[in-house]
Amino acid sequence: MYIILKLFYLFSFIRIIRIVNGIDINNEKDFVENINNNKKEQIFRIHNEIIINDKDILSPSIKNITIIGSTKEESIINFKNNDSINILFSKYCQSIFLKDITFIGNLQFIDNQNITFNNVNYNGYYIAEHTYEDEDNNSEIKVYDSNFILPNIRQGYEIKNWNIDIFRSNFYGNNQHEMYMIKFKSTLEQSNILKIDQTFFDGNFHNSALHCDYGSINVYNSTFQKCYNGDNLKGGGAISFLNTISLIRNVTFENNYSDFAGGSILHENVYTSNIDSVNFYNSSSSISGNTFATINNNQYNSEIELSNIYQYGNCTNNYNVEGSIFSSSGSNIITMDNYHGKNLCYGDAINVEGDGKIKLSNFFAEDIYYKFENSFIKTHSPQTKGPDISIMNCLIKNIYQNYNFYSAALTTINMGTIRFELYILNITTS
Repeated sequence: MYIILKLFYLFSFIRIIRIVNGIDINNEKDFVENINNNKKEQIFRIHNEIIINDKDILSPSIKNITIIGSTKEESIINFKNNDSINILFSKYCQSIFLKDITFIGNLQFIDNQNITFNNVNYNGYYIAEHTYEDEDNNSEIKVYDSNFILPNIRQGYEIKNWNIDIFRSNFYGNNQHEMYMIKFKSTLEQSNILKIDQTFFDGNFHNSALHCDYGSINVYNSTFQKCYNGDNLKGGGAISFLNTISLIRNVTFENNYSDFAGGSILHENVYTSNIDSVNFYNSSSSISGNTFATINNNQYNSEIELSNIYQYGNCTNNYNVEGSIFSSSGSNIITMDNYHGKNLCYGDAINVEGDGKIKLSNFFAEDIYYKFENSFIKTHSPQTKGPDISIMNCLIKNIYQNYNFYSAALTTINMGTIRFELYILNITTS
């Protein structure tokens, strides 16, 4: 242990010496001349605001490049022409490290090994891509204690075939409708990992936060608010999972909306998803699944496991949604344990299309409002035998149904099986 500590301090001391021996950048000329070289290692120290008027794309070939400031407030790199890429880090740049700095501009990364944003204010977009597929690819983007603000153009952060670790950071959207803040794409063979912890996403009522295609996604202790997904994107209000394995734990979704399926989360042809200790406040969809929707068009079953879920709805939205709690379409296995919901408004509470297996336990729902021909549980369009649904230890309190014709308040089923162990307090129809 003593030897390990000595080595740690030795390496830290060497890094400090390297930073001290870095190059002071004082103006645009210093920055452009020094970044366009092919040295093995280069450290740039920024102490003031450097305004870059050069419109050409800078393309360094430095193997290991560090750009470090004094503080984020004092040390600024500001590209005035920031509608497109400003710096291209090609495969010759294996390691890129940014720390204690404000960066205004746009970056592109191609076939690098390590990228780090540490205590950075980043006002711009970036595109990171591995142009080849490698099962042993361990390249990683690290984002720590940083703020990311999208410019007001139709481009977000794109990550393809990278592992990425985001910790204690903030992401803010722009005023462009129908776009994702982060697009993460992997492959079935490579299965990269996206990890998000203690991070805040604000979609500005215009952007959706995450679009994830393949890979393993882990989200902890984070908040997604004011996210929007429109008709063109056809995704969940805050997050869209496609072909993924995901884990969401201790996360809050607030004021999110989708014009498609999944007010906060859409699962589409996913393998598994585990959602634990999650709060949904005013999460709405105009079509199906106010909290989440699961769609499966494949031969295998999507397995969704939820526990300790709290939902507080919004009865000012008058959408006749298929699933004011959630919706399932296709062959899905959904289990939910320990659910508490209030103000579940204007649609079927649980909507099941096709077959599948739904198991709910320790389920408490209060103040459920229907309009039109809706029920607490509604099944339709069976594929073979219809769904298998069981509800154990369930309390439903205050159901209000407003419809001029006959409609079942509790269940509407055309094929399948439903088993109940529940208690109902106060059903009001008009």
